[in-house]
Amino acid sequence: MVIPSIVISFFVMASMNPKTSPFPSGFDLRHRLKFTQEGLEDDLWYVTHLSMSPKQDVFAVGGPQGSIKLLNMDTLLYVADFKAHSARITGIEYCHTNEHCFWSTSMDTALSYWDSRKAFKAPVYRILSPNNCSFTACGLNCSDEIVAAATEPYGEDVCLYLWDIRQLNAEKLLQTHMDMYTDSHNSEITQIQFSPLQTHQMATGSTDGLICLFDVSKGNEDDALDSVLNTGSSVGTMTTHFTNPREENGTEDNFDYFVNCIHHPTEKQLYFVGGTNSGRLHVFHVKDSELEPVCPLMGGHTSTVRCLQWDYKSETLLTGGEDSIISCWRSARPQTSAAGKAESGMKDKLKVHGNKPYNKPAGDAQET
Repeated sequence: MVIPSIVISFFVMASMNPKTSPFPSGFDLRHRLKFTQEGLEDDLWYVTHLSMSPKQDVFAVGGPQGSIKLLNMDTLLYVADFKAHSARITGIEYCHTNEHCFWSTSMDTALSYWDSRKAFKAPVYRILSPNNCSFTACGLNCSDEIVAAATEPYGEDVCLYLWDIRQLNAEKLLQTHMDMYTDSHNSEITQIQFSPLQTHQMATGSTDGLICLFDVSKGNEDDALDSVLNTGSSVGTMTTHFTNPREENGTEDNFDYFVNCIHHPTEKQLYFVGGTNSGRLHVFHVKDSELEPVCPLMGGHTSTVRCLQWDYKSETLLTGGEDSIISCWRSARPQTSAAGKAESGMKDKLKVHGNKPYNKPAGDAQET
């Protein structure tokens, strides 16, 4: 769950013994991919949202003009590239039980459900904003039964809608939502996160500085709202800005923001990734009342990093930012031969992809 990220605003810094970390050798930068518009180097394609397929072979990337790109996890080669919306993507969520399907929201007031087996000619379902305001975020519970989406303020209300996906069908696109919450936030909702274990536990973050915890099985908003945490600052990715780590973080950097958290279920450890506006990143371990520097992530970005996705099974970390770069990191393993070192170094070269049609070599085609 995302809640530990809020409780640690008073943590102090400590040093972590590398031998006790599941990442004793840090992370290697395996691939970098830079997007451009129409193949023009100076027309950048900002990366604002990432979501991994449950099969961990493909991930989706959302951009500023409404397009979505699917990339291969191992190679960063294109799997698909299509115009999903007519305005900026504000959320992407892969289904947890179906490797082919994902949801997306946009400033164009649409919540769309996509199936890669249908060639992305049109969404399987398209739900228009009930109040005609742009969607700002979306979330999907761990059983893929409930999808939630928030809109820009509608009058004095900041609306959060929930739909029961089991009621969707081709004839009725479920314009009638299951529940609507309007009183918990008074400014734009930027994040919706469900618990990875409890199907009805949901958290929302907003620019009003509040994080609200809900049990959506309880029906109306008053009953569903369990607790409210006031972070004192705008909540962008369900992590608040730390006070001490910005200046006293046990590293040589003064961090400007925290990107997101990494949970290692096997080791039962929580990690945070902090960043600078110049693109430097650092991984911290959250332990009791301390933040322990673990390792830097260097060379991946040149500007603010906006999103992060973590796959603990392959120990792969994806980051995307305002520099239009996707970076793929892997937990480092000691190299035992000169050939191994040479191979690792080759994978760090920057690839530049535009929006021109991409023809994959025969051996690179991947099913999504």
